[in-house]
Amino acid sequence: NSASAQIPVSIKTVQVEFPLYERALEFCAAHQDSFVRVTAMNICLNTLRLATVIPGGDNENGESDVDVGKSPDGVLHNAKPLPLKERVAIAQYVCTPARVERLASPIFTKLAQFWGLLEEQFREVESASAAFKKEESNADSAPSSSKVARAKEKARRQKVLD
Repeated sequence: NSASAQIPVSIKTVQVEFPLYERALEFCAAHQDSFVRVTAMNICLNTLRLATVIPGGDNENGESDVDVGKSPDGVLHNAKPLPLKERVAIAQYVCTPARVERLASPIFTKLAQFWGLLEEQFREVESASAAFKKEESNADSAPSSSKVARAKEKARRQKVLD
């Protein structure tokens, strides 16, 4: 039985079009409003999810999926699984490199932007810290009236940081 399970199944592919998916991909762009972008990505990922719902409720590992009524993310919108031919057609359509790029690219663009902002913040903290340490070392060699003023400033900054 295990040998017959490994034999590839020949499936005639069907050319399909998903206008909703194509339109949703347009709204996945990084410049779109975040709510619009997330909603569009949800449409795209739900379309892909249709291709992964397996008839009989068993997944590839032989484990049973979540019952239909108990978890909306266990089985997409309590949908009945599509026939294999239709699932393959959806998968082929959604997984073409150009469409995958249009879906994944905005995610990675946003991640890169956030990492850039985070890096800037770390650099600003480092430079502020270095300037503060330099200021402290200069304060030690300053006249006593300056030392009092710097101590007050340091206490004020400490209150702001706390």
